[in-house]
Amino acid sequence: MLNEFTKNNLDKQGFGNLDQDAKSCYAWPLRFAPGVGTVLIVVGLTLQSPAFLGLGAVVPLSGALFPRGMILDLVYNFGVRHLFHGPALPPTPTPRRFSYLLSTVLLTGSALSSGLLT
Repeated sequence: MLNEFTKNNLDKQGFGNLDQDAKSCYAWPLRFAPGVGTVLIVVGLTLQSPAFLGLGAVVPLSGALFPRGMILDLVYNFGVRHLFHGPALPPTPTPRRFSYLLSTVLLTGSALSSGLLT
């Protein structure tokens, strides 16, 4: 059973067409890509590495361009989910893909700025 906050967030990300059972099933797996992405960004910012941040921008770009082919979703679908007997992720809906595009722009800007400042 999902709480209203989680249901509302999934709806805003474009998963409003899923029924209650599907939302409950996907609630945790859909956190994999943002969680790993956040760790990668923190590492890149901590290292102050323009190359790491620039390569990190490729991850959300893959999600923005390919609804079934974001790099981290593929890692989850072909590896991690089998370890935990989780469901395969559904295609990425447009609102979530738009957030990936924004992340790409911001990470690219961070990579360029850190390269110019060092």
